[in-house]
Amino acid sequence: MADETKAGSEITPHYDATKRTGVEKWDQKRRLASAMREVIERLVPSDAPADAERFPRKGGPVKYYNRVQYFGDHCFLETHTIVYEEGDDRVHPKLKGTCLEAIVVCTLDKEGLITRFEEFLDLQFFRMGKRPIPAPASPPSEVRIFTGYGDTGRMKRMAKEVFDKIMDREEISHLFTRDAQMQRFFSTEPGCWEGKCLPIGWNKQGELR
Repeated sequence: MADETKAGSEITPHYDATKRTGVEKWDQKRRLASAMREVIERLVPSDAPADAERFPRKGGPVKYYNRVQYFGDHCFLETHTIVYEEGDDRVHPKLKGTCLEAIVVCTLDKEGLITRFEEFLDLQFFRMGKRPIPAPASPPSEVRIFTGYGDTGRMKRMAKEVFDKIMDREEISHLFTRDAQMQRFFSTEPGCWEGKCLPIGWNKQGELR
């Protein structure tokens, strides 16, 4: 028991809630983050090559093709195709030539710094083998950018109405153009493997439900 007490007293905690001054608090957070990274490195299994570059990896092995960005109020969203290029020797052999679609949503503070980073994708694409980069296969250096315009209040009301009516299975055709298209980023969805958008799906009565 005495030995256990002695051992415990020699341990330096990575975070001490009694330290509340600005400098002390940030020092503790940095020390905690460093410890967490070390733990993660020890616990996460990997079969990547032993000489693989550590993050951040300059220029790869991941490349983002077909980049499209949408900017709003304190947020932006990017869709892209995550590509593990066939000719990049740094890519693990099992990943070479594979790619999948992703949606990334970032929340920003008033300075434009990211406060929340969310990534949505379907890893089943990797299990389905090599996949051609969907058209237009625009390289990472090309980014299409959309920004909001028009009546912001009206846009917010319409966006809310879309999802409220979808949940209630109500008619929503008045919120879409006649040539509207649809794409789901799931490996089993029709057209997704090819990266194609499909017609939105009007019924015989000209409705969307």
